[in-house]
Formats: sequence, structure tokens, C-alpha cells
Amino acid sequence: LRLLTETKRRLDEVNLLLEFSRSLGSLEPESILTTLVENVRKVLPQAQAAWAGMIHEQQLTVIPQVSKGYADDDAHRMIRYSLVSATGILADEPRLLLLRVLRSGEPLRVAEVDFATQYQLSSEDLMRYRQATRGKLPVSCMILPLRPADRISGVLVLENFETNGAFSPEDEALAYSFAQQAALALDNARLFQAAESRADQLLNLTRASAKLTASLRQEELISSLLDYLATVIPYETATLWMRRGNVLSILAAQGFEDNDSRIGLTAAVEDSALFREMIKTGEPVTVRDVRADPRFPAMVEPENLSWLGMPLIVKGEVIGLLALEKREAGFYTPEHIHAAATFAGQVAAALENARLFEESLRRAGELDQRSRRLALLNRLSEELGASLEMGTILQVTAEHMLGALNASIVAGVMIGPGGKYILEMETPPQRAHLPMALLDVPLFDRLKDSRGIFSTIQVSGEPDLAPMVEGYFAPRGILSVLIVPLLAGGTLYGWLMVQKNVSYRFTASAIELARTVCNQAAIAIQNARLFEETRTLSEFLERRVEERTSELRREHQNSQTLL
Repeated sequence: LRLLTETKRRLDEVNLLLEFSRSLGSLEPESILTTLVENVRKVLPQAQAAWAGMIHEQQLTVIPQVSKGYADDDAHRMIRYSLVSATGILADEPRLLLLRVLRSGEPLRVAEVDFATQYQLSSEDLMRYRQATRGKLPVSCMILPLRPADRISGVLVLENFETNGAFSPEDEALAYSFAQQAALALDNARLFQAAESRADQLLNLTRASAKLTASLRQEELISSLLDYLATVIPYETATLWMRRGNVLSILAAQGFEDNDSRIGLTAAVEDSALFREMIKTGEPVTVRDVRADPRFPAMVEPENLSWLGMPLIVKGEVIGLLALEKREAGFYTPEHIHAAATFAGQVAAALENARLFEESLRRAGELDQRSRRLALLNRLSEELGASLEMGTILQVTAEHMLGALNASIVAGVMIGPGGKYILEMETPPQRAHLPMALLDVPLFDRLKDSRGIFSTIQVSGEPDLAPMVEGYFAPRGILSVLIVPLLAGGTLYGWLMVQKNVSYRFTASAIELARTVCNQAAIAIQNARLFEETRTLSEFLERRVEERTSELRREHQNSQTLL
């Protein structure tokens, strides 16, 4: 009879386990734990309350996920069962029940609970426990590990508030079978979620890669790449550092209260051991807890404990870095680091492609600009070669300069007889009657001696131009000016004044173009003056020949008359 009873009991247990196994159809950890707790309490009614919790390795706590049978289940789920002693050292006492189970990996039945020493709750958690049980304390309990293989991920705790030794060895064996099945289900759920998470990560990485490679504008790429990174790797803050020589500067930041004000901040490579390590090795650097790492200054208590640095490498050289922070300690796993390394490689390639593309555009623009300027100089040379009139030469030169430099007015100032400065022409024509003498302008005296170029973005701020501000520049609304000499063969003929009605700093290429144009104009002026001098001399000689011929004719006539 006893054998039959035992066999029936075993069959009932097998049926219960089969039924429990069929109910574990979910891949959600909370649903699995809920099913476990409810079924164990159903088959073991002496478990007046039960909870299942998971281990938080960074915080060294066990956190209840599901609580059933308490007067206030929600209050119980707020409790954090610490595995650290009151002194801050990992508890070593065999009395601490949860730690005993986690270290041994075996179930534990406690016939008579010494709550104060065996549970060891903080004052806040003790208040929560009393709220959850309405002041009751467990008399006996049973704790079972959730261990699918060699790693314990959590525990199942059954409590009785009335009876000593409420749980028998048979109860332990049955509950442990339930816990083992639940642990396997939890492991399957973990693997499924890990695979799903990895698939999502790879999908996001592929999408981010497509977006990165689609952009060939460096500014656009930099402004968006941290958003793409957030879809691949979780972070609280992220910073993009770009390297130039031994200096790193921030080009993008996210997650900070002052994102914009961080842009442009710089740091020397030698000032950071982390930066030096990444640049030297070309490998990622991860810090589980910045509080325990001497490379992080302990000025204030950090908000984010995990840190991950990824070098951006092009052709074996580190061109920049990505730095990520996360609030939880030890957050970044090898899987995170692998995905981040892949993303960093794609970012480096995209940045290099964008740089090469923009470099090619810049060079193409320079070539186009040079071609247009060469065409301008060729046209100018042809037009200047077709005229030997100084007025025409100045007008043609001024018109070309007006268009090439997008000027408001171009004026020609020539050095007249007695070294006077004469405003000969303006393009487009103004109301002034020309030519017009410019009196007492110290700048022209200085430029006459130096034979140099003058440029200013604000004519009113130049003392040497003061005599011209009220009488000349102000009526025309001129704010900035470029004055270039008309110089040929060591002779200074005057200047061209390129004027703008906005504050404008003339670039080096614009000044070089203006110098080249003025040199051609000066040569044309020199040729015109030589031609004028030659024509004047020729006319003088012709008159002298005519006069001498007339004299000889008269002398011949006189000599004939005498004969």
C-alpha cells in the first residue's frame, strides 16, 4: 500500500510537471516567473507567499520580479535583497541565506528563520517588507536556485509565516523540478532575446551603414552620425573627437545639457591616457566603472559609470575617436564592443570618403576659378592690346575688375603733373565731374613710397583715408576698399580702387587677381604713353623737317636771285 501511495504521488508530480511544462509557452521572463510562482504555490499550499527574483551582478543584489501571496505584492517588488554586508564587504557569513544558495547552487530549506541575520535588509527595505506582509515575519522558508547550467541567474523563495519546518524534502524536490524547468525556459528566453537583439542590432547597423555611405557632405555626416550610432549601441552621452596632429577637438556631442557649447572644445593627446592608448594601439578601450579607474579624475561623483572609446582608423592612422557613456556599471559587453567597432570602421570610411569628395570639389572649383580668371586675363589682354588710349585702358580694366571681384565701384587714380593725385574715372559712372584732384590723402603718399597694396574692411577706421571718407566714400556708401598699384617697369602710374558697399575682407586669391589685372593695365598704360611720346616726337621731327626744308628752299631761291 505504501508503495502504491508513493507511486501515485510520483505520478501526480510527473503530471504536475508536464502540465507546468506545457504552460511555459512564453518567451517573456516575467511571464515565465509568474507561471513558476503561481504553480509552485498551487502544488505547495504551505508556501503562503512566494517570489522569484533575478541577480543584478553590478549592484550585487537580488531583485524580485514576481511576488505572490503577500498583503502588498507591489511593496515587496520594491525590495532589494543585498548581497553586500553592512560594512560594504561582500557578505561572507553562512547565515545570509540568499548568498549561501548562490554560492552552493543547491536548494536550501530553513526550518526556523532568524530574520534579522539571515535576511539582512536595509532599514528602507525592512520597512517595505513589513508593509508587504503587514508586519509578519517568515517562520520558515525554502530557497531554490534558478540554474539552467553552471550559471545561477536567479532564485525562487517560498515563505511560511506560521509553521516551523513547513517544507519537507519531498516539497524541495518537487519545487526544485519546477525551478529547473523554469530556469531552462528563462535561458531559452534569454537566448531568443539575445538573438533577436543581435538581429535588430545588425539590421540597424546595416541601415546606419547605408545612410553613412549615402552622404558625401562632411558637415551633414558629422551632424547625424551620433543619431545613427544610437540605433546600434545604447548610450547616455556620445562624443565625436577628430584628430589634427596631437590635438583632438569635439565636432559632435549628444546627451549633454550643453551639447552645443561642447562643439569646438579641444584636448591634447598627451593629456589623456585613454586617448594615448587608443591612438597607440588602435584598439577599443572599455571601462566597467570609471570610479575604480585611475585614468578618470575623481573630481565629482560621476553620473555615468560605464565608458567605451572607439578609434576611427583610416589607412592605419587614427583620425578620430568615439566616446560613449552609460549610467550602469559594466554595461558594455563584448557584443556591444564588436558592433561599435564595426560602426566605427564605417564612420571612418564615410568621413574619409566625404573628405576626398569635398577635396575633389574644392580642387574642381579652384580649377574652374583659375580657368575663368585665365579667360578673363586673355580677354583683357586682347582688349588692352587693341587700344593705345589711356582713358580706354582704364575703362576696360575697371569694367573687368568690377565683374571679376563683384565690386560696387572701381575707380582709377592717376599720378598727374607735379605728383598730384587725379581721380580719372569711375565705373559705373558717378555724379562727380572728372577728372578730379584728390588733395591731402596721406595713404597715397605712403603707397607711392612703398609701391604696395592696401585693403580695409572699414574705410572710416583708417586715419590715412580720413580726407576721402566724407567727400568721397560716404556719398557712395562705400565701406571696404582694395587699392592696387598700376606699376610697370619700376614706374608707378597710379592705382585702381576696388570698392564694396559692405564690410568685406578681400581674399588672397582676389588680391592676386587684382594685382595681375593691374600689371597688365600698367603695361598697356606704359605702351600708350610710349606711343604718345613717340607720336609727339615724330610730329615734332616732321615739323622740324618741314621748317628746315622751307629754310633751304628760301636759301636756294635767294642764291638763284643773286646769280
